Amino acid sequence: MCRMLGVVSASSRSFTLLLEEAPRSMATLSEHHPDGWGIAVGQRGSGWTVHRSVTRANDDAEFHATSSHALGDIIIAHVRQKTRGEVTLRNTHPFEAAPWIFTHNGTVNNLEFLERNISPKRSRAVLGETDSERLFAFLMTRLDELSIEQTRDRSAIDESLRTATREIDHLPDFGTASFLLSDGDVLYAHRLGAPLYLLQRHSSVEFNCSECARSPCVAVTTEPITDETWLPLDDGDLIRIEQGAEIAWTKL
Repeated sequence: MCRMLGVVSASSRSFTLLLEEAPRSMATLSEHHPDGWGIAVGQRGSGWTVHRSVTRANDDAEFHATSSHALGDIIIAHVRQKTRGEVTLRNTHPFEAAPWIFTHNGTVNNLEFLERNISPKRSRAVLGETDSERLFAFLMTRLDELSIEQTRDRSAIDESLRTATREIDHLPDFGTASFLLSDGDVLYAHRLGAPLYLLQRHSSVEFNCSECARSPCVAVTTEPITDETWLPLDDGDLIRIEQGAEIAWTKL
């Protein structure tokens, strides 16, 4: 199993605490998840900056430099423990299909379902061997079915993703499909099989380092990273985390 982290912040900030300094930071978790790492940092109006490497995160100077200097209002990070696919950049999360960024934790058993339900366009875009990239292609296929008008309608995107996740949730023995997905404006988190935990910080007094005490945020991760009280999501949950003056999350 891999480990992943998503954070949505009310304003631009550093993510060093959760990436490097926390008791179970992504750097620390990489000791048992050594097969590469990826960080996508988003800044409203500026798109994504994506960094990937096949080196263990805690041993990689690029990971530490990225963790120390990246500033944004949304982040998705991943440290990999491979199941399907060799340790190569094309198999390293996060996967990208502009404007979408995606990470996955778990193993999909029912690859036949995904292959049957990925469009030729999205199939051609799959570059690696992982089940994760194919799950991403399936979700993108479902979103491609929206009209141009619907792609500007958040409720239509919500419904498309809710329908797609229900399809896989109800399949027997589909496997594990907990994932994070973002278009740079909102972050979606879905739990199936592998745990996900949510933490909401409403004000600066709840932060335990001055560097991180500048804006409210919501974080979602595969295991609690700090010693705070994290809320476990239920199996089958799909949530949307929205940016704004006060970050809000909604169960879809």
